[in-house]
Amino acid sequence: MENNQKYEYIDEASIYPDLMCVICSEPFKDPVCTPCDHTFCRHCIRQWIEREDLSCPICRKVLLTIQLKQANRIIINMLNRIHVKCIACGQRELKRGYFDNHIENECPKSDVKCLSSNINCSWIGKRDELENHLKTCIFYSFQPFINGILNENENIKEEISEIERINTENYFKQTYYIQKIHEYCEISTDELDEGLISNENQIENHEFQLVDYPIQITNCFNRINQIEIENHQQNNSLLQLNQHEMDIKQITIKLNLLKGNKKKTKFSFLINIIL
Repeated sequence: MENNQKYEYIDEASIYPDLMCVICSEPFKDPVCTPCDHTFCRHCIRQWIEREDLSCPICRKVLLTIQLKQANRIIINMLNRIHVKCIACGQRELKRGYFDNHIENECPKSDVKCLSSNINCSWIGKRDELENHLKTCIFYSFQPFINGILNENENIKEEISEIERINTENYFKQTYYIQKIHEYCEISTDELDEGLISNENQIENHEFQLVDYPIQITNCFNRINQIEIENHQQNNSLLQLNQHEMDIKQITIKLNLLKGNKKKTKFSFLINIIL
């Protein structure tokens, strides 16, 4: 419902000219600006463009709907301060920016619904007639009881919503924990598999070593026997050397004795010659 059908300007001639739309010749309603810096009512300029006149009404520059932007806050504030008169109740000196609130909450001649319309009372009348209607409204007499039920229903809905929220949180938490446990199990399984493979490899190596042990032991015994034989041979060689040394010493002694006898014989010979 258009506001200009519910109010009229008290002194339209005194309104600042720059706040007037050149298309409708009235103060701007929901003002928008063009790239060429001109201002119009949103509804007026959109209709102008949709008639395929793709240009600004003032400067004739090319203009598209998507180029329109919300007017400056200063212009909107000036428009909201314009004084208007309510056609329904005749109240004057209302600010245009406050007029919607006047109609919805204050105007005695505005159409309103029964306070029990939420429980199927179909009465619609003027605000100043509402009080008389409520005195005879059957639905309104049950309103406190209905409100109690509605409030209880709202409380139940809130409790259900809270339970659903908690259940949802618990579900996501449990899902998260299960996922983490699954990941941990996978990691543990991989580690166990690696451990089993490592143990199997170690067992195989030990088996190979066990197979080699008898051969290694035999080789060790053979080596020990060989070493004993070599030691026995070395001992024999040492004994032979010792025997040779003793023989050499005996020969040396004999030689020395022979040399001594030769000297004595020669000495005796010389004595005999002298005598």
